[in-house]
Amino acid sequence: MADIAQQGQLKEAVAAQKAAQKAPPAAPPHFDPAVFIGLCEGEPGDLLRIEQEIAGPLTMRRAGGGAPLRPLGLRRVHASSSITLLDLSDDGKSLTLTHNNDPKPVPFKRLPDYRASAEERAALAGRYYSDELDAAWTLTDQKEGLVLKGTGSGGAALAGVKPDLLEGPR
Repeated sequence: MADIAQQGQLKEAVAAQKAAQKAPPAAPPHFDPAVFIGLCEGEPGDLLRIEQEIAGPLTMRRAGGGAPLRPLGLRRVHASSSITLLDLSDDGKSLTLTHNNDPKPVPFKRLPDYRASAEERAALAGRYYSDELDAAWTLTDQKEGLVLKGTGSGGAALAGVKPDLLEGPR
């Protein structure tokens, strides 16, 4: 009879442990997602954007992909897959990205807010051609900003991230 009772307790303990593993950790009581929001750059052109939809989770976007983020501490978040960790520096000016499969951390510096002036946009407007890609495109300065049009494309709005870097649609 005691063996049956112990087996029942073991099953309950295993079930409780599995449930605890599936449940995401709760946010620390003073967690402020706003401290993470912004645009950061690692190697030149390697952008990491952290955003938050209204009443939604923090989201990390990098190299065309994205993942929702969950808090692990006041200055640490992770992707829901737990493969990617982001640590915010004490001064809030940099982030360190770490992957479980690559122990070498990748540093990112926060970029200041930037909006290209009318003169900067006008200087970029024109036709471009790349021998390497054998492709031509046009940048036009329109009311909403720079628009990129290639052969057979309808056009895509570009935003200035910093004076020497443009970003396409997200």
